[in-house]
Amino acid sequence: MPLQYMTQLILFISMFFYSLSPLLAKDTDTQVIKATSLPLAALAKGSLPEKGLCWEISKPGQASSYLFGTIHSEDQRVLQLSDSVRQKFDKASSLSLEIQMGDEVIEKLAGTLFLPDSENLILLLGKEDFKKLFQTMSQHGMLVNIAMRLKPWVAMMIVIMPKTKTGLFLDKYLQEQAKVQNKAIYSLESVEEQLAIFDSLSLDKQVRLLRATVKYLDNIPEYLENMHTLYLAQDLAGMEKLSNEMMKTEDPELEALNLRLMQHMLSKRNHVMVHRMQARLQEGNAFIAVGALHLVGKEGLISLLQQQGYQLRRID
Repeated sequence: MPLQYMTQLILFISMFFYSLSPLLAKDTDTQVIKATSLPLAALAKGSLPEKGLCWEISKPGQASSYLFGTIHSEDQRVLQLSDSVRQKFDKASSLSLEIQMGDEVIEKLAGTLFLPDSENLILLLGKEDFKKLFQTMSQHGMLVNIAMRLKPWVAMMIVIMPKTKTGLFLDKYLQEQAKVQNKAIYSLESVEEQLAIFDSLSLDKQVRLLRATVKYLDNIPEYLENMHTLYLAQDLAGMEKLSNEMMKTEDPELEALNLRLMQHMLSKRNHVMVHRMQARLQEGNAFIAVGALHLVGKEGLISLLQQQGYQLRRID
């Protein structure tokens, strides 16, 4: 697989895991909801955020740090940080990301992408489903001899990955800016931890998820666009609602598999990230950037940080 696709794939896995995860197990024709504008509510202790991408994290005796929700997008409106967010980023001493992108990460990823020599996606899916799948994969520049060798979960991620023009997605942009400013850069997870979520699934379950995704290919662009619109509106509640709507399925086995994935992709990862960001929070003046939907929910990062005695204040 060309280097650019490995890079984009791991970026996508890292930053869009949760916001697109409902698509991985979608097996009904639920209509994609449209972007909505929700009222801003003050974030009292124990309450959950409705809007806001950047949050000040404070606790007596510690210098404030900042939590910022990202999206896997190269749209200039996304890359153009607000003046207040840009100020917090520029003044920060460190940047923490889900994972840092680099040659070492890409090398680790390369060894996990492909099926054994005895297997291929044509055999696993059948000719018709593979043909439909490859029509989308080819739009990302994939060659058929490479596409047919990919593990089912890898093929699944590629077909729901936004097409790239510049390759400068928000998470990558922040990392490059931090390097220019000589900030310390930290990872909250390892690439092995992220990839293990799917590699731990049996091949049969991976194929089941891929078949469900193939059925839903025509709806993915609309979903991506709606999620993007909600992000630009800083509408966390709307993003969460859209993901929850897309998670509904009439297949109980598929729903159980989806719930298992969600537990790993969201809840467990959030607890791990909160634990690993503690050193940065104690240092203070840290800028922590993770996928926006990690912020929301009862087991979201904002709620977990509140439970540890931190105060969260929205930065406009």
